[in-house]
Amino acid sequence: IEDPDEKRLLDTELPEEFELTPMDKDNEYYSYLSRPIKEGGRGLSYDLIGKYKIGYAHTGLYHHRIIIPFIQEGRLISFLARSILPPMDSKKKNGDEFVICPECNKLNPYGYRECMKCEEDLRMYVVKKARARYPKGSTMELMLWPYDDLDPELDYVMLVEGAMDKLRLEKLGYKKVLCVFGNKVSDYQVELLQKHEKRIGKKLRVFTFPDADEGGKHFIDVANQKMKYSFDCYCIQLPWKTERRLD
Repeated sequence: IEDPDEKRLLDTELPEEFELTPMDKDNEYYSYLSRPIKEGGRGLSYDLIGKYKIGYAHTGLYHHRIIIPFIQEGRLISFLARSILPPMDSKKKNGDEFVICPECNKLNPYGYRECMKCEEDLRMYVVKKARARYPKGSTMELMLWPYDDLDPELDYVMLVEGAMDKLRLEKLGYKKVLCVFGNKVSDYQVELLQKHEKRIGKKLRVFTFPDADEGGKHFIDVANQKMKYSFDCYCIQLPWKTERRLD
């Protein structure tokens, strides 16, 4: 693929504080990744954690975050740093942003360390919109993760919105799943799929697995606009609450 702006596809480096996640139930990051979703974890197996070299940073800019490296065409070009802290809501009022204490629902000025009403330690939470963080300069619309793992003879792929969605489906047994990093499909991502279609020499089937929300509806609309004339497209909605593999 000839990228019109090759400089956009930049190599990156993992934070110097990055450590690989050990198989240790006492490690808070391994516990977060392996605990069932209903208990506040991500429900991942150790095999998946090791396969994708998922690590964490306990200090520094990405403190209290698990880190998923993204490799494409053999290069580390980005990573996801996702907070393991419980989320809290925020609200804008008179142009200023406030965080809502998860314990008492009191509005607190953004950046306060303790709730002004119940003295809850607000540092033990993270604002919902700040849960996921990418390194500066990342252009995720250039990524289909993990594109490098596609079987060169595979005539179908599955697209999901987030990296955790991809890992969740793989745990359930669906191994040919690609993450588009959001609820849009970019022209570059379509070109990557066309490159794979050319490699297999036949029509590629593309299954989209949207989230069950407004963003998921947008994902379906954009995917249809971008791909309906290029591939055989299908939309699948799964009951995400079950742990049972769906055949």
